[in-house]
Amino acid sequence: MYRHERDETDNKGYSGAAYEKNIWETAISLIRKVGYNQVTIEDITKAAGVSKGTFYLYFDTKDAVLAEQFSELDRHYCNTIKNLPAEPVDRQLLYFIQQMCMYCQNVCGLNIMKTLYMNQISTELRTQLLNNKERPFFTIMTNFVYCGRTSGLFRSDIDEDELTTILIRAVHGLIYDWCLYDAEFDLVEESKVYMKYTLEMIKAPS
Repeated sequence: MYRHERDETDNKGYSGAAYEKNIWETAISLIRKVGYNQVTIEDITKAAGVSKGTFYLYFDTKDAVLAEQFSELDRHYCNTIKNLPAEPVDRQLLYFIQQMCMYCQNVCGLNIMKTLYMNQISTELRTQLLNNKERPFFTIMTNFVYCGRTSGLFRSDIDEDELTTILIRAVHGLIYDWCLYDAEFDLVEESKVYMKYTLEMIKAPS
């Protein structure tokens, strides 16, 4: 069945990447509107105009759709790093986190972020992505800490790994709190204040 469907898509002139993108964007749109648990694979395939067989060509499970969302987040983070303002590392870090929060709030939205966190906390989920240290997000935060230490801006009496953990936990905690309170506060504006206080704690004494 899968082989027949793959041939059929080729005959129609659609690429696999186009089908995958269509399925993913449709799934994310539905989840954003009504929530993860309310969306079935049948809902996704119906809205995307594809069969269930086509869905399973690109995604093993509904959770796999969320894994792709993490990839989208990391692509955004990598693009942000390429366009950092020419400022000291602490201001660059604040800028990066604000852009990160802006993407989570305005592009992903509350339902998607809630779903990402809930699924990662669930012990039933096989693939852990939120705490995967191989992701670009962890590399980016580690580099910020390294640059902050070597430039003398960040404390030298705390291990680099510990400083990185402090920052990552602060960011994750802020987004989690935003989800917990159903976006009662503006995530971007709160990040400006909250992360400024966090950075003050890890800065080297004057």
